[in-house]
Amino acid sequence: MRFSSSFPLEQPPCLKKCRQAGSIDPVSSGIDCKSTTDNIAEVLQIVHTLRYYRGNRRRIAASEAVGAMLAIAMTLIAGAAAWGFVRSQAGASEGALNVNAAATNNMLSEHFAITTMYFGAVTSTNVITFWLYNTGSLTFQIASVRVYDSAGLINLLYSSTGTGGSKTDYVYDLKSTLGTQCKTAAYPTYETTGAGTGVTLTTVHTTNEQYYTLTIPPTTSNCPSYGQTYGVAGSGTTYSVVVTGIYGNSVTFSQQR
Repeated sequence: MRFSSSFPLEQPPCLKKCRQAGSIDPVSSGIDCKSTTDNIAEVLQIVHTLRYYRGNRRRIAASEAVGAMLAIAMTLIAGAAAWGFVRSQAGASEGALNVNAAATNNMLSEHFAITTMYFGAVTSTNVITFWLYNTGSLTFQIASVRVYDSAGLINLLYSSTGTGGSKTDYVYDLKSTLGTQCKTAAYPTYETTGAGTGVTLTTVHTTNEQYYTLTIPPTTSNCPSYGQTYGVAGSGTTYSVVVTGIYGNSVTFSQQR
């Protein structure tokens, strides 16, 4: 049997004393040496101790190996979780970037102009018509039209609720209070177009022109703009139309009556 050099096999104390005395005879040496059985017992105890320490070292080594494997596993799991999170965020960011890029491109491609505006009569009237020309590189569609005057009597917004074909156009009185919130359905009574559709549903192809006719609703309680008229010719009042496209561009056209 071989033993580690870290734990040398020592001789039993009794044998060491007897040999140091120069005799292994307990009578002649005067040393009370143990019997052979006792010496064997001591040797077995030493062997047992060595076996214990050697086994303990093996257990310690096994524990260190298991700990290292657990540490590596935890690192890999944490890394995989972090990578998954970063990848998902990168995908979301890429999607948002694509959407923003498309919206920016559409906004830059949306160009239009209001070429003229007229009131249809020299007398006082509640109807106004303007012509819009699409100078952009994509089909144009109105998001809203605001009409106001320099006298501060009229401030109307022609806009819609809903999306796509389910849009419903309304005329909002921006001079009304939040409590009254005056609005009424616009199409077809208070707005018409050359295409025969509502203002926000009418599309104008590139290099094409379209006209829009807006009418002020009749007098209604708590709705200051309703019932007003565009003054007679020569009154000196300036009327302005602000058209906003679906991609966010706005054009203002003003004309004095």
